[in-house]
Order: sequence, then C-alpha cells, then structure tokens
Amino acid sequence: QRVRAVVNGAPQRLNVCTGCLKAGRVTR
Repeated sequence: QRVRAVVNGAPQRLNVCTGCLKAGRVTR
C-alpha cells in the first residue's frame, strides 16, 4: 500500500505492506 510514512522525522510516501504497518512500527 502507498502510505505516508514518517522516516527520521521526515514524511515520505512509501510502499508499505500491511504487516509492516502493524508489526514494523511504521507511523502513517
């Protein structure tokens, strides 16, 4: 899924799997 993820305090649009959102601690 294309999700707006915050990486190192910088918002980016990344392709993230649903499992990564739940288990990978990816903040939208």
